[in-house]
Amino acid sequence: MQRIFLILLMFLVCLSCNERKNPISSDSEEGFVVIQATFVQTGAAKIAIAPTVRADITFYNSENVQIAYSDMSVSGRVVSGTVKIKAGSGIRAEMHCYDGSGNLTYTGSAYDITIIKGETNTVYITLTPKQAPAAPSNLQAETISFSEIKLTWKDNSTSEQGFIIGKKEGTGSFTYLSVDAGVTTYSDTWLKSDTQYTFRVQAYNSAGNSAYSNESSAHTQPGPSNLQTETISYSEIKLTWKDNSKNEQGFRIERKEGSWSYIEIGIVGTDVTTYSATGLKSDTLYTFRVRAYSTNGNSEYSNESSARTQYQPPAAPSNLQAVTISYSEIKLNWTDNSSNEQGFIIEQMEEGSFVEIGTVGAGVTTYSVTGLTADTQYTFRVLSFNTLGTSTYSNESITRTLTDIPDSPSNLQAVAISYSEIELTWTDNSTNEKGFRIERKENSGDFIEIGTVNANATSYSVNGLKANTQYTFQVRAFNKNGLSGYSNESFTKTQTGGVLTVISGISMLYIHGGTFQMGDISGNGWYNEQPVHTVTLSSFEMSITEVTQGQFETVMGRKPSSWKGSTFPVDSVRWYVAMSFCNKLSDQAGLEKCYNESTWLCDFNKNGFRLPTEAEWEYACRAGTTTVYNTGDNESDLSRAGWYDGNSGLDTHSVGRKTPNSWGLFDMHGNVCEWCNDWYGSYTYDSQIDPTGPSTGSGNKILRGGCYCNSAGACTSACRSETNPSEEHQSIGFRVVRRP
Repeated sequence: MQRIFLILLMFLVCLSCNERKNPISSDSEEGFVVIQATFVQTGAAKIAIAPTVRADITFYNSENVQIAYSDMSVSGRVVSGTVKIKAGSGIRAEMHCYDGSGNLTYTGSAYDITIIKGETNTVYITLTPKQAPAAPSNLQAETISFSEIKLTWKDNSTSEQGFIIGKKEGTGSFTYLSVDAGVTTYSDTWLKSDTQYTFRVQAYNSAGNSAYSNESSAHTQPGPSNLQTETISYSEIKLTWKDNSKNEQGFRIERKEGSWSYIEIGIVGTDVTTYSATGLKSDTLYTFRVRAYSTNGNSEYSNESSARTQYQPPAAPSNLQAVTISYSEIKLNWTDNSSNEQGFIIEQMEEGSFVEIGTVGAGVTTYSVTGLTADTQYTFRVLSFNTLGTSTYSNESITRTLTDIPDSPSNLQAVAISYSEIELTWTDNSTNEKGFRIERKENSGDFIEIGTVNANATSYSVNGLKANTQYTFQVRAFNKNGLSGYSNESFTKTQTGGVLTVISGISMLYIHGGTFQMGDISGNGWYNEQPVHTVTLSSFEMSITEVTQGQFETVMGRKPSSWKGSTFPVDSVRWYVAMSFCNKLSDQAGLEKCYNESTWLCDFNKNGFRLPTEAEWEYACRAGTTTVYNTGDNESDLSRAGWYDGNSGLDTHSVGRKTPNSWGLFDMHGNVCEWCNDWYGSYTYDSQIDPTGPSTGSGNKILRGGCYCNSAGACTSACRSETNPSEEHQSIGFRVVRRP
């Protein structure tokens, strides 16, 4: 007969009674159950295996048999389950039996099982009862801090799979968590401060849970209490509190202003019970609260405590300066250092003691003291005040009134002479002036001083003004003792600007002659831009842009430039070539040639084209301005007017793309350096009329305006460069002028 080897894989026994006794054999070893199952394998037939056991045998295939059995050996007790037997020899299978509630009651093993089909077979199964573990005991709960309680207990079992810890807060319900077998301590953290907790523990394994241990309770430590606040000043409140915990890491302090929300403002260390809140607003209510903290969390908050800062007296003014205005007036200026003053009190020393001479309102920082005695020393001081009191005094400041200053001039009249010149006249009412100071403002701007004249002068010519622009003037006399009052103001508008004409395709602007200060007016330029000197020029015409490559090619029939573009300035032109261009352009326009092509000397009386003199170039560039550039003093002003290394990309650009000066001339700053007619020479202090430069020079000719590859400092109105007239660099070009 074919033999099939089966291994018993699983045996489930469900017990309905609570006793753990041998359900079949009363004489077996205590704690064990021996089941003897004898059956004949005959297919799916039901076969009685033992007097008290019956089994149903079901074939799954040639190797698997399932035995369903019921044990009714004990009255009133039914044990039922399923045994699976798999063919095989020498294999030992573990067995587990469960009662009707799903609790593990027995474990055991099945030895080699051989089932012979058609024969009676006997199977012996030994089961060991599974019991719940013994209950732990001696549970103790110890308070560690405001957020931690430590538990310890005795482990009375050797078969637990772990422990279940129950915890309840106050009179609430228990909640549970588990720890591993053999563990006898547990620290419960993140608890509420000042709260009673009760604990209990039970062991568990697969057979069930033990009884509970004793219950043990502990109370977490309270957070800080008795918080008190004390106002120290208008900007400080001091806090104190009671420390009720043992092992906090520190305390967190929170504050709210008025009815706003709390914010944390500080942390202090272990056992610290004071804190000073500083930098507060004056006359403001603040509320505080404190709580302890550790790595396990924060305690509950302390009580709240409130205090109001004091009202702040104003800070003392400073930097008091007494400035003499006249023989009878001194002006006081000071710095206001407070934000809550109601005003300032001004005091003046008289006969050795200070007396109050006036008050001004909040925010006022000037006061004029009038009706004073001429040539007399005065001492002043100032303090601020509000309803809380007064500040300390400012510094004292001393000055002396002037003696015998001149009377003010009167009847000032301004008359426009041209588009760039206004003539001033006035009446001299004093006999002791040293001279007069003339001030001007453009449109609605501020007055600036533009010149001085000697005693007894009653007129002044203002040159280099913008065309069609309103100017206002005022004049006052001065001597060693001080300044008179101002004259009346007088205003007028300059005439419309120069006429623009086009000659042989080149646009020429008529520039009215005038007088200007030539050289480095700002005092920040190069040494060769000094000294500043007075220059007077006759009227002339100047091309509004540098000569372009297209214009040059039209006249000369060639393209010498390194940078290409018909509207770009012509470059790489020698000084001699530029003069040759002027003569050919004069021929084409039917004008007189200015240059002798044998000597290259210029006849300035001819009406043809020529290079500008250095003085004409600077006069036209400035267009009445005295600033570093004709658009202002800053590099940002240059960027609006010309191409230089800060905005050019290191190449030239089409002419006329930048802002022109006030007379309508383009690219006077940057793009290409421009040849002038003059030989290079040093300036002198002498005043000059229509200067043409040295008759001979260092061998170099003047270049003005700077170029695309120059820094901002080399593109100013006053900057001078020089180079050999045979130089034909890609940064050099020119523009033309003529006398009409």
